[in-house]
Amino acid sequence: MKISLSTLPRRCRSFTLAEVVVAGAITAGGLAAAVALVSFNLWTANFSEVRMLASEIAKNRLEQVRLLGFSDLPKLAESSVRVNAQGLPDAAGQYLRTTNLEGPDANSCYWVTVTVTAPSGRGHPPAVVSMSTMVLDKDQVVMGG
Repeated sequence: MKISLSTLPRRCRSFTLAEVVVAGAITAGGLAAAVALVSFNLWTANFSEVRMLASEIAKNRLEQVRLLGFSDLPKLAESSVRVNAQGLPDAAGQYLRTTNLEGPDANSCYWVTVTVTAPSGRGHPPAVVSMSTMVLDKDQVVMGG
């Protein structure tokens, strides 16, 4: 007994090649989008961590500037010093720290800028954090009148 496909119930029929290809393409597209999203989220989390650490390194350097005496400030000037995540000089450190001092000017103050550069991954621009502060010579500043 020979049964034709047209007499079989719909649920017993197999998928056509075109249906399988379309379903496979839709599934592959969805998986590719999910992988790209996860990859981007991981890169963003890593970039945020690197940028936060660079900010902490810059803040710690500015704190050193604030604690040092006014006459000793020129000793802190540096250019592209490799530091580790704790801000300590390290030849293998992944962060570059630069401390620029401008001054002292006529008002006996220095303008100090700390810039920390950190790599952010393959093909992406580095994370750059820059913080500044003004340091006055407390012996030269007259308060009140």
